[in-house]
Amino acid sequence: MTENEAKSGGGGITLSWKALAIPLAVVVVALAGVVGVMALSGGDEASAQEIGLEPVSSTGANPFMPPVGTDEPAVTPPAGAGGTYSGDLVGLYGGTMNQSSCDSQQLVTFLQQNPDKASAWASVVGIQVVDIATYVSELTPVVLRSDTYVTNHGFDNGRATPIPTVIQAGTAVLVDKYGTPVTKCYCGNPLSKPPSYAKPKYYGPRWPGFTPGGITIIQSTTVIIDTFTLVDTTTGEPFTRPRGTGGGADSPSVPTTPTTTPPVSTLPPATAPPPTAPPQTVPSGPSAEEQAIAKVEQAASACYPFPAPIEDSNDPPNVFTSAGSDPSSFTVTADGVTVSGNQQTFVWRVDRDTLAFTPQNELAQVASNHCSLLN
Repeated sequence: MTENEAKSGGGGITLSWKALAIPLAVVVVALAGVVGVMALSGGDEASAQEIGLEPVSSTGANPFMPPVGTDEPAVTPPAGAGGTYSGDLVGLYGGTMNQSSCDSQQLVTFLQQNPDKASAWASVVGIQVVDIATYVSELTPVVLRSDTYVTNHGFDNGRATPIPTVIQAGTAVLVDKYGTPVTKCYCGNPLSKPPSYAKPKYYGPRWPGFTPGGITIIQSTTVIIDTFTLVDTTTGEPFTRPRGTGGGADSPSVPTTPTTTPPVSTLPPATAPPPTAPPQTVPSGPSAEEQAIAKVEQAASACYPFPAPIEDSNDPPNVFTSAGSDPSSFTVTADGVTVSGNQQTFVWRVDRDTLAFTPQNELAQVASNHCSLLN
């Protein structure tokens, strides 16, 4: 499987990845029409870029509660796991068939007995305290199959304290109906979407096999997921788990035969078309996606050094596309590693008819300002 094949998806699943935005100070200097410079102290800038590392079976700082779940210490991420993947991706999550990795009722009971923590917990996931029991009953226990970037939250002085964190593969989490991790079961901490950093600095205990290029970011779906297809972390076999159940309704999953359905142990192929493309249409020339990829690759050469004025790369960027939110557009993403070893990711929305590029993150905006080909 090629790197491009490992990072893209079909079936309407968005696999854009690593949307790590450029620091504010660089944006102020680089973007046209912005006047003035924001002064940041060295200490503040460093702390704003820090991402903690949290191995399995660890609570981190100021946990919300005692463990309400059990992590699995020997989960090896699948090849090509690094990237941004939709929460409904087949095989994104794992678990053990007919067993739950989290005790949802224990979580609810603890929060009911600790109103201050219940209030802070509910504020992170965006609900009212009175709705906690109902909300948790609709969550699904799963196990992460790859090292995953989230915003973890400890509890300190009556508040939830955000902690950008990479949690290790094998960590037990509860996911919501859109496939997003919302609770770390080993400590009951609420989880939310992680911030975007251009130059992250990792701290904390590193586990064998950890690499920044292998980090997964999980993106919420726009539709409710009724059934999750998981991979048994012991046998490697796929099984299904209905949303809001803890193992009692699990059933074996038999992979379907059409070639468009990827194996659960691998990531979807890069060339799978979005579901909105009419199946009867056979293009006579390059597809819009292929033209967009060529456009980015041309820009990387024509606007050298690319992606100046940010930081140059050693090698050409890895460019891939993913389905957009509607039939008229799609997303093109360029991943690259700079001369200093930093990961840089650029994301644009592309109009399918005109091939017009619209930056979707700050790095892409800077690159578009620098290179007219990316407009």
